[in-house]
Amino acid sequence: MKKAVWICALLFLLVTLAAFQSRRLAALRRAGLPEAYAGYTANEPPALSFILAGLGGFRGIASEVLWFRAERLQDEGRYMELVQLSDWLTRLEPHASETWVYMA
Repeated sequence: MKKAVWICALLFLLVTLAAFQSRRLAALRRAGLPEAYAGYTANEPPALSFILAGLGGFRGIASEVLWFRAERLQDEGRYMELVQLSDWLTRLEPHASETWVYMA
């Protein structure tokens, strides 16, 4: 019985230490990320913040919808809206080179 208590206490201590270490490592990794992954900024509209944080894996679908809209805006000659939309696309897909080429 005493041995089981010691094993449970040791297991609890190891899990607690692992959780602490994991949080510390995540903070170190987050500090080294580029500005595109910094998280919330006040300049973003709430809809874009929702897409960045809430949709997770569905960000690709949202970016495809924005790409379709960007093409339509370019065909219509509405370039001022296109600049804002391109900025949103670069926030959604910071590593996609096509996004940066299109915005240039």
